[in-house]
Amino acid sequence: MTTEIKSPTYPESVSDGTISNWVKKEGESVKQDELIAEIETDKIVLEVLSPIDGEISKIIKNEGDIVLS
Repeated sequence: MTTEIKSPTYPESVSDGTISNWVKKEGESVKQDELIAEIETDKIVLEVLSPIDGEISKIIKNEGDIVLS
């Protein structure tokens, strides 16, 4: 079963952010609530946590890509 990872909720005045770092790579195992990526906005860095135990099967957005809220 595939689970889509969505960006965390951004602060009220922020509409987008940039993926600054993938902590986990494709093929790596993850545990629920484990840090998998970081998104940098003009105000803060948001941590992206795994919602479930599993494996990163495919990364669609690369480091440097913009993600919307």
